Amino acid sequence: MSSDQPAPVEEAKESEAPTAEEVQPAQSPLPEVQAEETLLRQANHWHALYLDAQASVARFRADAANLQQQLADSLEREKHLSSRNLQLHCRQPCEEQEELVPAGVSQLRSLEKLLVAKDAELRRLQEELADRRTEVTKLRADRGAALSERAELETLRTELRAREGLEELLQAKELELANVRKVLSLSESSTAERLARAMRLKLQELHQSLSREDAKSQLVEAKDQQLHRLHRELAEQKELCRQVTEDAEEMRAICADRLVSCGNQEASHIRLIESLRAENAMADMRIQSLEMLRLTLRI
Repeated sequence: MSSDQPAPVEEAKESEAPTAEEVQPAQSPLPEVQAEETLLRQANHWHALYLDAQASVARFRADAANLQQQLADSLEREKHLSSRNLQLHCRQPCEEQEELVPAGVSQLRSLEKLLVAKDAELRRLQEELADRRTEVTKLRADRGAALSERAELETLRTELRAREGLEELLQAKELELANVRKVLSLSESSTAERLARAMRLKLQELHQSLSREDAKSQLVEAKDQQLHRLHRELAEQKELCRQVTEDAEEMRAICADRLVSCGNQEASHIRLIESLRAENAMADMRIQSLEMLRLTLRI
């Protein structure tokens, strides 16, 4: 963006004894250049914020992909544990099944903690998105100021168009000066000197006026380029904010669905543990009844 910055425009500076051929205007900074530099600094600031927003979106998408992979792995482990529990329920005693179920419950709890952490990360990203929206609002206000400056630039263009005849006038004055010099060669030397000095002053003023008009024209073109660039950046930031909002809402819905699914799975595991404990209690009661029957048979 710094390559679009125009060179400083300088005003004309008078010499002590200029002639019509030696008038070369010097240049000094204008207030419009300072305003343009301020706009460029603001544009660089918003471009840096735009790059930060892109990095945040990339990190958020990477975290979301990791979370989806972890959820898929957890679901795969849950399926494996469910099949393993079913096999153990059919082939092994109830005591071994109770030893395997707490491991699955601990995995579910760790997964729930991970989901809570990701939900906090999602809230943080939503807060960052709100901050980006505030920055976009400020950028819109700056755009309004830029539009007002553009209106001023249009006024400058009108003045430039009104003064397009100055160069032709300068040429006419130079011809008039040549004619005056011819007349002065026949006049008195003092009168000729006064007329020549007056004509040189007029030519100097015309040269200075033309140099100022050229500087204003260059400034108008630079302002137009800056406004077009600001429009493009504003459109890109609007599109980025819209995409970040859509991605955040979609990830929020996915996380909520995953959290509900994990809660249902944990509830089913709790019911399985309770049923296993009930079966264990029934087995103990059967063992006690068999012991009592064995003692009775011995007696």
